[in-house]
Amino acid sequence: DRGTIPDVEVSSKGTISIPYAGTIKAAGRTPQSLGEAITKALAAKAVEPQVHVARKVRVASVVTVTGGVGKAGLYPLSLRGDSLLDVLAGSGGSSYPPYETVVNITRRGEIASSYLDHVIETPGDNIYMRPGDQISIERKPRTYSAFGAVERKGNIEFGASNLNLLEAVSKS
Repeated sequence: DRGTIPDVEVSSKGTISIPYAGTIKAAGRTPQSLGEAITKALAAKAVEPQVHVARKVRVASVVTVTGGVGKAGLYPLSLRGDSLLDVLAGSGGSSYPPYETVVNITRRGEIASSYLDHVIETPGDNIYMRPGDQISIERKPRTYSAFGAVERKGNIEFGASNLNLLEAVSKS
């Protein structure tokens, strides 16, 4: 890799500067098209130049996903923007039923929490993620207390996203 150059960032003008090739327009081009333009610019300066262009995600453009998901880790945000559900899907989804899954989002030191079934049912709460956001998934079953003339006393899990009084009484 004698001729390898370090990563090149696209300037605010949409151009890149390549040694011996000069300034080349990168904005609006596919990696393949940009590679062809660089190869053409190098053809007069090198014998059979080989160029490989790949997009590289900035490390700062990632979201951290932890807890009960298929695969915890750092997930890059796409240029189109990714919602909470997009990022969760990319991490393999929750390991728990949506009605028992609490999603915690930490952004700039502030924490917001919601049950996953609420986020799924309320599109306005399926917010877009920002670089540096942290998503934590935890299991938190909803319960109710049963006491008095019932067979099962104490805390009983809902076992569903909604539970009416008749269903609750029959479970206890």
